[in-house]
Amino acid sequence: MIIYKNAYIFRNGTIAKGHLLVENGKIADIRYSEQGIPSSITADAIIQCKDAYLLPGFIDPHVHLRGFQQEHKETPETGTKAALAGGVTTLLAMPNTQPPLSTMQKIFKYMEKYPSIYTNVGIIAGLYDDTTPNEIEKMAKWGIFGLKIYPAAKSNTIP
Repeated sequence: MIIYKNAYIFRNGTIAKGHLLVENGKIADIRYSEQGIPSSITADAIIQCKDAYLLPGFIDPHVHLRGFQQEHKETPETGTKAALAGGVTTLLAMPNTQPPLSTMQKIFKYMEKYPSIYTNVGIIAGLYDDTTPNEIEKMAKWGIFGLKIYPAAKSNTIP
């Protein structure tokens, strides 16, 4: 058990001073200052937050992690490191990589090439010429978060 003491905790739309108890990487309890911490609880570590704010991780639903032929711009590793440094714990990656994330084969190749990531990452796949109805079905079953459509551009070009 890790106890984060004397923090301002954001919960249910309000901020109140209290203590956060974490067990096995999950929030076990939130005790507000007036409640105290029961003496029966033993902690492996106590972290004094000194009135710091504990906030949930933020989500960025539109990021360009690039990689592949655009590593000079960013990679999933550098992008997720930067996001985490700013408190963003979940990202949805856009498909306009080169080659684009438009089929399961390309998505798996992307994931294989970049195993070192530091946040949760979901994929928004692109709708290009090689994105068949069968591919869309496979991607939906696998769990992509959406499809990005580029209606003004020829589908094989990166906008």
